[in-house]
Amino acid sequence: MVDFNNPLPLARHLDMTVAEASLAAAHIERACEEALTLQAAALCVPGAWVARARARLEEAPVKVCALISFPLGLMTADVKRYEIEAALDEGAQEFEVTANHALLLDGQERALVRELRDLVEAAEEHPLKVAIRPELLAPGDTTRAAHLCVEAEAACLALAPETLTGVNLVEEIRRLQEIYSGSLFFKAALPTANRGLVMDLLAAGAMRVGIRYSPS
Repeated sequence: MVDFNNPLPLARHLDMTVAEASLAAAHIERACEEALTLQAAALCVPGAWVARARARLEEAPVKVCALISFPLGLMTADVKRYEIEAALDEGAQEFEVTANHALLLDGQERALVRELRDLVEAAEEHPLKVAIRPELLAPGDTTRAAHLCVEAEAACLALAPETLTGVNLVEEIRRLQEIYSGSLFFKAALPTANRGLVMDLLAAGAMRVGIRYSPS
């Protein structure tokens, strides 16, 4: 259970993510209860659990965000689009797609923009967040990724490292916010919950901060 004692203004910027392979219905129910208690911005779940989460959160301000191509991002564009369409039918209100890092690393920017535009279209005006792992990228690649998201008309770039070692999320968010404010919003997804870091990220300009929910 997330051990946060947050005031509502802080909690409304939180995305709770629940994505362990061992998830069962009871875990989703508890995650929904936690999201409701926190009054989080969104509960991010794999596609198989979108319908249950949406049914539980139907009357709540907490959005249901479908995780697409999670966690590697290496499905083809057609498969990602189908995931979005299926999750949309199940009631998803937001989408977070893991980017194909190979396209970015290989300099195939046009291919990545085409893919993202296709996914934005599939989301039917629902917010599409594009998640990248900054520790896999060279200096400057996060800026390129942000530029491509703007070009594709995605709503958000999410920095989602597997580890914080060597990654200064606060400075990255601040730098990107200074460049792209008004064109794109930013999310930082934390591998471990840290209230002080959440506050620093929000102060740097992040609109969402992702925290992991671990079922017990």
